[in-house]
Amino acid sequence: MMLAVIKETELFEPVKHWLEERDFTVYSEVQFDRRADVVGRLGNLLVVVELKTSLSLDLIQQCVDWRRYTHYVYAAVPRPKRHLNSYARDLLRREGIGLLTVEHHKADWLHQEDWWNVQIHVHAQLNRHAATHYLLKHLYEEQRYGPPGGHRGGGYVTSYRITMERIRNVLRWERNRRDSDGWLSVREICERVETHYANPRVSVARALLNFEHHWCESKREGGKLYFRLREGSE
Repeated sequence: MMLAVIKETELFEPVKHWLEERDFTVYSEVQFDRRADVVGRLGNLLVVVELKTSLSLDLIQQCVDWRRYTHYVYAAVPRPKRHLNSYARDLLRREGIGLLTVEHHKADWLHQEDWWNVQIHVHAQLNRHAATHYLLKHLYEEQRYGPPGGHRGGGYVTSYRITMERIRNVLRWERNRRDSDGWLSVREICERVETHYANPRVSVARALLNFEHHWCESKREGGKLYFRLREGSE
C-alpha cells in the first residue's frame, strides 16, 4: 500500500466528504476577523476544521482561537509516516481540540483508483457556551461553492465560478453595446443569467460586492444596486 504526498489544498475534499457523511453543510474560507479553512453546519451546530500539512504549535494556537466561536474545533493534517507527536496530541486533548489525519492511497493491485481515508485521533470536546452567532452571520451560500479551504489562489471550476463567468459575459456584452453605459441592476442580471443560488438577487449582489470587485464595479442609485464590468477587465 503506497501513501501519496498530500498538499494543504488536497486536504479539503476528503475533510468535506467526512463532514457531509455526518450531515453537515460545508463552507470554505469563512472569514470575519480571522479565516476558517472549513466550517461545517448542522442546524445551529458548528464545527471548524483548520487544514495544515503538519501538526505544529501554530496550528494548535489557531484552533484554540476558534474555540470561543464554535461548538467543535478540529485540526486536520496528513497522516505522518511514523507517529504523531505525543506532546502535541496531549496538548490538543487539554485544549479540547480534535485531530483528524488524512491519508491518500494510490491505486494498486487491490484498488483500481486512488482513495482517501480520514481518521479521528483525538475527539473534539463540545463547547456549549460558544458565541456561534459571530460565525453564523458570516456563512454565505457562495462559500459552499467557492475555492476549497486551505486555498490561496484561483482556478477552480465550481458552480460558483460558472455563475460568475456567466455574469461577467453578460456585463461584457452590455458594456460593448453602443447604446448602453454598461450598468445593469441586480434584477436585470438575474433575469439574464441562470445561477445556482436559491435566492439569486441577494446572493449575486453579495458575491459581486464582496468577492468579485476586482473586475466588477458597483454603484447605488435610487436605492438600487447596479454593476458594470470594470474598464480593462475584458
